[in-house]
Amino acid sequence: MPDGIITEAGRSFLDVGITGALCVILAGVIVYLTRTHRTELHEEREAHQKTREAQLEDIRAFAKLGESIREQQNALERSIHAVLTIVRERGRE
Repeated sequence: MPDGIITEAGRSFLDVGITGALCVILAGVIVYLTRTHRTELHEEREAHQKTREAQLEDIRAFAKLGESIREQQNALERSIHAVLTIVRERGRE
């Protein structure tokens, strides 16, 4: 926007007197609060994204651990089954 238009618009507010000055100050406060809020939301989203990524890494690590435990459990079940088979065969003799 050209500076002349902005100056004329501001002058028309200020010509009203105290009410116009309060409107200009209030508009400035609203702009400040909006920008501050937007910045805070952006920072909050970034922090949430980092937390989310860390949680996903933890879940992946726990999934790998669970898979390892499952493999060990299957190996132990096979070993127990083999031992029980040997014991049964010896009991028949």
